[in-house]
Amino acid sequence: MIVDLLSLKINTPARSTPPGRGFYQREEDALYVQAGGFISRKFFSELGAKYVRFELDLTGCLISIEVTLPRRRWQVQTDLVAPVIAEPADVRWLDFRSQIEEPEFITDEDRSSHLLRFVRGDSQRWYTLADSIMVQVDDNDNLMSLLITGIVEDLAGQQISAFRGLIDRTLEEDVTAN
Repeated sequence: MIVDLLSLKINTPARSTPPGRGFYQREEDALYVQAGGFISRKFFSELGAKYVRFELDLTGCLISIEVTLPRRRWQVQTDLVAPVIAEPADVRWLDFRSQIEEPEFITDEDRSSHLLRFVRGDSQRWYTLADSIMVQVDDNDNLMSLLITGIVEDLAGQQISAFRGLIDRTLEEDVTAN
């Protein structure tokens, strides 16, 4: 069964916005997006379509996103910009282990931002779920779009590996300090 609308639970965040970043792997022609660290977060479920996959932990928090449609096939939209207001939020995905509709794959001219549009609409409700990762929702907290900004070029996974190591060291220090 394919889920038509992805339901989210939006709450006021109990902690600071987690680190996040998109890495375009040139040799694989794929985008990998990290949302938060891996320490104490284990993969539980996924939502996926042919060219996109969301990995979630047991609590419904996003761990990572994988986009396997090569960026040369993403639609260029010259006016794609991040929203002026995107409130920090604790975003939980309520759908698990489901197939989803394929989104529209949209990018800006320099391919440093990528929009996954699931539903067209003019909602101004944007939330930041991690650095560089924002979601747009409708009045019922259904996912309309997901925007990744600040995407970096990566070769042989060097940038994403360094980013993960930095996040995990920082989180270990925070756990040790408390």
